[in-house]
Amino acid sequence: LRCDMMGNLSLTSTAKGWEVWRFMECGEGKLRICSWMHSDYFLCCSPENGKVKTRHATKIEESDDNDGGNMDEWYVEKAPGQEFEGVVIRSASSRNFGHYLCHTKKRIF
Repeated sequence: LRCDMMGNLSLTSTAKGWEVWRFMECGEGKLRICSWMHSDYFLCCSPENGKVKTRHATKIEESDDNDGGNMDEWYVEKAPGQEFEGVVIRSASSRNFGHYLCHTKKRIF
């Protein structure tokens, strides 16, 4: 997963530094994920359709719900079930709670 200079997400099989992400604690077990190369861009779950995109820090919408789950907040949890090892990344957005960060060979969702 990479973030280019304009904040666009794409998948790549090469490592050139654009693929490094920073996980920052933001309280209540939630994390914000930002591009290491472009620290102003955060991984977000769109409130309109649940799609994953990056947003500049100045354009992140605050949640209008009481739970405080903003579009740029995520949970990192142990993968469910016994058959998978590792972790899953789940949106903390109150409007998209339960949406997982996923990808196929062609897109990120």
